[in-house]
Amino acid sequence: MDQKVLFKVHMPKSVDKPLLEVLHSGFIGQGKKVDEFEEQLAQYFGNDKVLTLNSGTSGLHLALRLANVGHGDEVITTAMTCTATNMPILAAGAKIVWADVDPETGLISPESIKAKITNKTKDTNDPNVPGAYLALPIPPRVAIKCDGLFKFGKLLI
Repeated sequence: MDQKVLFKVHMPKSVDKPLLEVLHSGFIGQGKKVDEFEEQLAQYFGNDKVLTLNSGTSGLHLALRLANVGHGDEVITTAMTCTATNMPILAAGAKIVWADVDPETGLISPESIKAKITNKTKDTNDPNVPGAYLALPIPPRVAIKCDGLFKFGKLLI
């Protein structure tokens, strides 16, 4: 059976040499290039409190910790995502509350989110797909974050 490529990362030839230098340096998860990247991000955001992580899942786990999400809290999310997107919710000890998906966009439904908010809701998780972003009308007491896999987002606490 022929395999079909569903998604191919664009990788210009210009990255071959720098990529191999990093791979052969022995510093893949930390080191000079990561420090340089974090410095550039700090300048971009105008904030020197920048930390890069090894994965979007780790980013979500950290965001939940920073939002003090834990036992007894609820996080509204969707099942229409990779399981790694929702596992940090369980790892934090919070309860997952499933929101519906908009059949037109395939994204989590803002109307469903609003209907699911209770006094235990502490966060929403809005995983999305490249090129499709969602503006969530969520009360300010609820932390909002992106999954960090496809775009930069903010964490409001």
